[in-house]
Amino acid sequence: MARTLVILIVALPSLAVALRPLLRRLRTPPPRDVTVVKLGGSAITDKARFETLDEAGLRAAAEAVRRCVADGRRVVVVHGAGSFGHFQAREHGVSRGGDGDSWRLGLAVTRRSVTKLNGLVVDALARAGVPAVAVAAFPRVATRRRELRATRATAAFVADALRLADDGFTPVLHGDAVLDDAQRCAIVSGDALLRRCAADLAARGRLAAVCFLTDVDGVFTRPPAARGAALVADVVVDGAGAARLDLETSAAAHDVTGGIRAKIDAAAAVAAATRAPVDIVRATSAADVDAALRAGCASAAIAAQHAGAVGEWAPSAAAVDAQADAEYGEKQWWQKGILACMAPRKLA
Repeated sequence: MARTLVILIVALPSLAVALRPLLRRLRTPPPRDVTVVKLGGSAITDKARFETLDEAGLRAAAEAVRRCVADGRRVVVVHGAGSFGHFQAREHGVSRGGDGDSWRLGLAVTRRSVTKLNGLVVDALARAGVPAVAVAAFPRVATRRRELRATRATAAFVADALRLADDGFTPVLHGDAVLDDAQRCAIVSGDALLRRCAADLAARGRLAAVCFLTDVDGVFTRPPAARGAALVADVVVDGAGAARLDLETSAAAHDVTGGIRAKIDAAAAVAAATRAPVDIVRATSAADVDAALRAGCASAAIAAQHAGAVGEWAPSAAAVDAQADAEYGEKQWWQKGILACMAPRKLA
């Protein structure tokens, strides 16, 4: 017995030394070092022309990602389909389960189109000097009645993307045609994958920001080309993830993922769920994109509202401006139509 006690007494100091790095890691919060960038289909393709790239938009988006990576950020890229995939998906009814016995062919030709665009996006990023690698949702990711399933396979898909980012790669995810447990096949949008990635990163304390790159300056009250369209300066996102905004929106006839309204709803849901900065900006505006990717809050006049333990509140623009300045240093945001959500705490 005495011999056992002596061994324990001698071993304890060595054990404490061995555990010290682990204890230090437990005390140190994880770095918020991962930015999720959504390349909107309208920013990188001509949505009105079948399988046609917007080469200038794609180059600008690739350069923005390169600058973000050069700044030391880890980046996860998610892109929409634009004029790739939507036409085939609508023709074959993929989003509603496929047409008759030809549903497998519909899924196959839709996937051929979206993976073609994915290859072009990866090529553009690689030409810009970004170590981009494709990560496809099919066949691991599945839906049930068109909703993304929270399965082990889905979790593994997201974990693989994040592992690649940790290893210094830039994973490139995209909306895809997938199998559906209730209706044979369906479309999982890039926004749905983005929401899942952002939620996982936020849960790990790793999410720095989410940036949606599009072909317009921000959020408008109606389609930007319509008479009377106005850029929205402030967007209110409540604690439930709803963007309280009265908009007249439109979507192309072949768009099977919901158009701009669905994108705004996705951005609002991410902002509310993760409490991370979420910005919408024109892909070809380099200064605005850099501000969104480097800073946090994108507007000095964001009104946020949260229903919870602190009750309902809507801080003034000046209060939001003061907090953003304190948290992010210099005012590297822009006075345009931006969607964001501040953290759920009452401001003075």
